[in-house]
Amino acid sequence: MTLLATPTLAAGRTDRLGRAVQLHDRGRYDEARSLLEDVLADEPENHRALWNMGLLCMSDRQHEEALRWFDEAIAVEEGIAEYHLWRGYAYAQKLEACGLLTKLFVAPKIRSSLEQAVQLDPRNVKAREALMQYYERAPAFLGGSRKRALGQAAAIRGLETAGAPSGGSGAE
Repeated sequence: MTLLATPTLAAGRTDRLGRAVQLHDRGRYDEARSLLEDVLADEPENHRALWNMGLLCMSDRQHEEALRWFDEAIAVEEGIAEYHLWRGYAYAQKLEACGLLTKLFVAPKIRSSLEQAVQLDPRNVKAREALMQYYERAPAFLGGSRKRALGQAAAIRGLETAGAPSGGSGAE
């Protein structure tokens, strides 16, 4: 009897996660959060639910909380480029809101997250664009480099010429 119930339970969790994503996409964040909390109560290591909680926080510009959720998702499933990309985005939001001294410690985390995203999925154009922007904007002592930015631009052109999708690893 337990074996028959297991697929139904798993399907129910997947349905809840899918509904939460749809609610988030419609701007119904509180309802999405409630469904994701239900999924995580049943499956605390569901990396997709953890990642989507981070996305919800990003929608509310709660970068610190988003970082916590993205870090948890990456701890469970470190091989998904999109998780690292969004962690980079969250660090970039944090960078906008912090003082100069803190920026010196946050900027390398942006770079590291974006480089990891590109390493995991070299065809992810969004990750390459974000990394290119980092290289363009950051000072040299924080890893900024016109040469590196141009390298990313060339890689993006190559991917676009080859017809690669614009990014994403299907983590949703």
